[in-house]
Amino acid sequence: MKFRDVLRAVANSHSYFMDTRTLEQIDRDMDALSWLHDYVLTNEDDIKKALDNEKEGTMTYANLREVLDANDAAGQHFFDADTMEFFNSKLESDLIDGRFFITSERFDSNTAKQYTIRAAQDDGAIVTLGDFGQYQTLQDAKDVLAGGMT
Repeated sequence: MKFRDVLRAVANSHSYFMDTRTLEQIDRDMDALSWLHDYVLTNEDDIKKALDNEKEGTMTYANLREVLDANDAAGQHFFDADTMEFFNSKLESDLIDGRFFITSERFDSNTAKQYTIRAAQDDGAIVTLGDFGQYQTLQDAKDVLAGGMT
């Protein structure tokens, strides 16, 4: 599933979001943010498998600064201030196991934060593990990374 499709589905299901942004605006914004990865893992077994595969990856990073630098060097824009602002996204954890971290996103100040698990790839790209905003609490996302998925 493409990220644009995920955003469209979220926009269609949340009228408060649609009050301020039209699908055409979203399309223009998504064109401008074409660096976003093309898939989102949604199946719990797929998430576990991806976590295992990621942990066996050939590259690990020492800290988030290295991830930011690798992402920038790859010509990606995940951590750009404009991108983080567009998604109202914040880094919520330090680097975990050399490649994972957690972000929070919220659509506006009236909605609760939702948490997303991210993985830094060897090439500096960032991928989403699970659904965008899948976790209701930071602890839920941390538990998944610690192997506490139920």
